[in-house]
Amino acid sequence: MEKNNSASRLLRLFQDNQGRQHNTQVLSVWAEAFELPSSLQTNDIVAEATSLLAAADAELNAMKATLLSKGVPEGLVVPYIERARNAVSPTLLNNTWNNVVQHFAQDTLLAFQWFAYELNEDAHVVNQEDVTKLLAEMADLEAELMTSELSVSLRLFLLSHLKLMQTALRQSRIAGARPLQKAVRTTLQECELESEHLQEEVLASAGTSTAKKVMEGFVKVWKGAVEACGDAEKLQKGAKVVGGAVTALLEHFGQ
Repeated sequence: MEKNNSASRLLRLFQDNQGRQHNTQVLSVWAEAFELPSSLQTNDIVAEATSLLAAADAELNAMKATLLSKGVPEGLVVPYIERARNAVSPTLLNNTWNNVVQHFAQDTLLAFQWFAYELNEDAHVVNQEDVTKLLAEMADLEAELMTSELSVSLRLFLLSHLKLMQTALRQSRIAGARPLQKAVRTTLQECELESEHLQEEVLASAGTSTAKKVMEGFVKVWKGAVEACGDAEKLQKGAKVVGGAVTALLEHFGQ
């Protein structure tokens, strides 16, 4: 049975995109592979893709260090890792896909199959169907946040944490559950630290049912992200903390 770790995830990413048309722009291929919104401006797509490819490069470097520490000969590791690093280089974003696919030679793909076997399996597997669903829900929530009658500081707080989770979900294609675990825990910690201020902001924004809907939506996607990254049991109490940030609003509406 196939293990789930950085090597297997990157291998699937390479294989899924290996057959793209050679004259397709590299930026377009990665934008689709990482499910970046088509509504983004080109500069924003470049920034998002660059960040995600940097995450891939970090995973590759970590894999190399781990394999070498296990005593795997350098000649069986470094050449293939370096080919993959060349493939995910942001410097190629304006080039055509033939400049990337050349790095996916069959021996490189076979090497990554072996890396996946050699490396330990992750404790939790992120379901990519859940990722796609959550990203769609977050995109809808983001649109609502931009038009809802929330205080400026509350809107910025929610948008910043929504962005954090969106980025982590896209990185799960590369790095698995770790970025998402970090994102949901960061949101929890900041909600704990800012609990009193957040409740004041929630009350100040409690004038419309739209505000109520947005706040409920934020708690829902946060809980969905917690479940997706395997932190549900650990953060079960934390869900009450995040929910506490909107308690004042829900009570205002008699719930």
